[in-house]
Amino acid sequence: MYFKAFLVEDILAIYNNSIKEPLKELTLVPDPTANAIVALITSSKLNNGVAGYIADDSYNTKILKNKLTIGTKSGDGSVFFQGIDFVSSPGARAIVVLDPKLELELLADKNAYRYLALALSKVYINKFHGFVRGANTGNDFTREYIILPVQENGDIYTKYMGYLYVKAMIAQQDKKILDYNKLIDTAK
Repeated sequence: MYFKAFLVEDILAIYNNSIKEPLKELTLVPDPTANAIVALITSSKLNNGVAGYIADDSYNTKILKNKLTIGTKSGDGSVFFQGIDFVSSPGARAIVVLDPKLELELLADKNAYRYLALALSKVYINKFHGFVRGANTGNDFTREYIILPVQENGDIYTKYMGYLYVKAMIAQQDKKILDYNKLIDTAK
């Protein structure tokens, strides 16, 4: 196993599935119901980008599922894996995997998809954060490089990506516990 730099545009594409209706004309509910199962994804980094669930069928665009999304208006590089049916607001875009074999491997281990989301967020933040809003919708973002683990045969190593994601989440929780313990110790 080794790490290799890939051009984003060689493995991913930005896809516009944003709704055509003005947002103010949509009826959103906070949780999915029998009549509202399609999530509206915005450029917010809160709640995985989900603004709510559309309570009617006026979204007038292709519904996607099991894709990444990126906020194009917030400028913070929030990339999320969406395992639910969704459409995007004009401030967000879907990111689709170009290679069907790679997409199947990512779907088999959704933590690998989440690792890819984190890696793309870092690419965006390192290159554009605070400078250019909307750069991720054009050629600038897709011409950046992303570093991914690769197997000896040259295939992207999705199982290792899933492992790295879980390891990162455990380390993040461990840090929160240590910080909390320090806070308690200083309060004594």
